[in-house]
Amino acid sequence: METSFEDMVVDSTKGFATYFLSVELSHLLASLLRLIPNVAQLRLRTYDSAA
Repeated sequence: METSFEDMVVDSTKGFATYFLSVELSHLLASLLRLIPNVAQLRLRTYDSAA
């Protein structure tokens, strides 16, 4: 009984961790994709001011 209960807890913890990580990674990717144009604009501005 104890081992099966522990296995259940481990499985649910693993499932939750995987779900949480995938959600966090998708949020991170979305924010990174939003940041890329801003960084590109900043780089262009610094090149313009340097030139």
